[in-house]
Amino acid sequence: MEKKRKLNVLSISDKVRLIQLVEKGDRKKCEIAKEFNIPPNTLSSIIKQKEKIMKFNCGNMKKMRMTPYLDIDKCLLKWFTQCREKNIPLNGTILLEKANGYVQQLGHTNFKASSPN
Repeated sequence: MEKKRKLNVLSISDKVRLIQLVEKGDRKKCEIAKEFNIPPNTLSSIIKQKEKIMKFNCGNMKKMRMTPYLDIDKCLLKWFTQCREKNIPLNGTILLEKANGYVQQLGHTNFKASSPN
């Protein structure tokens, strides 16, 4: 019986590095795929999603997710930035309360903020 290949989830930064290696062009794609322990068809999929991956390139994220509540996110980020500029101390509980305030102001009904841990 054949062994199943272990799923290898690459971070966004790994995918960016992979794309850069392919674009450099001094090695074959199959060699690069082997180095990252992924099948060649996965490498092809990553290359096809190049623009999307480059847009999400921010650290060690594993998945590219967009919030369905972009308006709440923008308001909360603006408020957070203003508080930080004024050196106002913030914590998870305060952010949660402010997010819930924006939910009511913007009229969302299905929003559930994550815990402040």
